[in-house]
Amino acid sequence: MARVKIDALRKSYGSAQVIHDIDLDVRDKEFVALVGPSGCGKSTTLRMLAGLEDITGGTISIDDQVINDLDPADRGIAMVFQSYALYPHMSVAKNMSFALRVAGKPKAEIDARVKEAARILHLEEYLDRRPADLSGGQRQRVAMGRAIVRRPDVFLFDEPLSNLDAKLRTQMRTEIKRIHQEVGATTVYVTHDQVEAMTLADRIVIMRGGHIEQAGAPDEVYNHPESEFVASFIGSPPMNLTPAEVADGGLVLEDGTKLPVNLARFEGLSAGDKVTFGLRPDDIVLSGHGMDVNEPWNSKGTVNLSEPLGGETLVFFPFAGSEWIAKMLKPRALKVGEAIDLQFDLSRCHLFDRASGKRINNTK
Repeated sequence: MARVKIDALRKSYGSAQVIHDIDLDVRDKEFVALVGPSGCGKSTTLRMLAGLEDITGGTISIDDQVINDLDPADRGIAMVFQSYALYPHMSVAKNMSFALRVAGKPKAEIDARVKEAARILHLEEYLDRRPADLSGGQRQRVAMGRAIVRRPDVFLFDEPLSNLDAKLRTQMRTEIKRIHQEVGATTVYVTHDQVEAMTLADRIVIMRGGHIEQAGAPDEVYNHPESEFVASFIGSPPMNLTPAEVADGGLVLEDGTKLPVNLARFEGLSAGDKVTFGLRPDDIVLSGHGMDVNEPWNSKGTVNLSEPLGGETLVFFPFAGSEWIAKMLKPRALKVGEAIDLQFDLSRCHLFDRASGKRINNTK
């Protein structure tokens, strides 16, 4: 069992506080991803967990043991970094076994652990090679193997795929997920890539400015974002957002467009309230090129740009004074300036308080 508990964690550099009393409970064998823009505090949080950064305040516990003052080597943690940090003069096997040899483990035990890690990572045929003879993805697997052989209570990953090309990143995402399922260790994974977080994690923690903005399962943070920030950060492409005002019969956008949104679904709204109206590109379809729409609002648009993605096309069009994005399934070729018929599924819309940026609860 390896449960990680963070209570009121703070970090300051002089007078500048960068982590603000965050709380997080990572369950045994859970895969949690910390995600957010650069400077949000995700890597600093991970480094405090690893013991590579001092803690200004609060506690970090593993299985109810406070580890604030423990050396990194005594925390039962193994960390995989963005840089592979392999010894170039050593073979794959010696790189993977280095920490065990330093710790004085018996040779038979070292060999058994290396062979098991090599099996999990599909590295059996590369054990005698040196890092220079490996691809980027293979080197990253060796770095992961070096962590696996230690049999830690907790795995930490600090943007491990950032140095790989797009194809290798996709392959390694699959590998990391498969390895987690087989090894079953508690994992905390830092990334700026929300697609990585969505595909890998059991739970995502979205950070902003040293605070936790929202934590939840991937489908929860995607379908029920707690704030405008989460709505705009999670999702590729992000949610379309525009200012609006509550009025009789629905919403009025800043350009005067009236949307017949069923406001009875939302809590505590009154006429004149300033809100932000949001709708994901998945919920705006070109007529005849999408799924059935529950509460359709028909509109016309003009193509600014189209991005064919194979089975679907992203369509950029002007709406309410800004550029919005729709998805076209069963796509066809589009021309810039072409007139299109659009259906907005208003049953899928989100409303946020414009002053606080917080979600207005939907009761349906």
